[in-house]
Amino acid sequence: MYEHAPRRENVTYFGLTRVRRRWTPQFQLDDGGTCSIKDVDIRLDIRHQGPYWKGSALASQETILWWGEFETALWRHELQHGEAAVHRANKIREYLVAMPPQEDCKELKKQAEQIVDAINISHRAYGVVLDQFWGIQLARFEPIDPIDPTFWTSSCEERPDIECNLMAE
Repeated sequence: MYEHAPRRENVTYFGLTRVRRRWTPQFQLDDGGTCSIKDVDIRLDIRHQGPYWKGSALASQETILWWGEFETALWRHELQHGEAAVHRANKIREYLVAMPPQEDCKELKKQAEQIVDAINISHRAYGVVLDQFWGIQLARFEPIDPIDPTFWTSSCEERPDIECNLMAE
């Protein structure tokens, strides 16, 4: 199953969620000549990768049931990574808009970047904990028959069987 599995940083995963995020603060010059962040435009591109088994017609009923449970658990896990990215985006907006005004927009942007870096570090740590928890949960899924799935890449919207809302508020 690992032969076609997604890889990142020389590590192979059953599934993988890739998040691209772009944030742009909207600066506002206040009456007193200070600079504040009025709002933050955040764009997320969330892509999930995981297995899709095409050879199920030849498998036993027990293996088909196993696969359904495994794929559902894995998809749920990957969706949690996407939800965490949306949460992170909302936290970035919340913290940056709440920043006190500064004399200079350049200095404010520098401070905003430091806050975003700290939020990203925290988010990565959460992702590691999430992977460790789900790694234990997914470890109970040992294949009954040898299977060789291909891997799908999709965004949440391409999966009509899954309800999702991954847009930052």
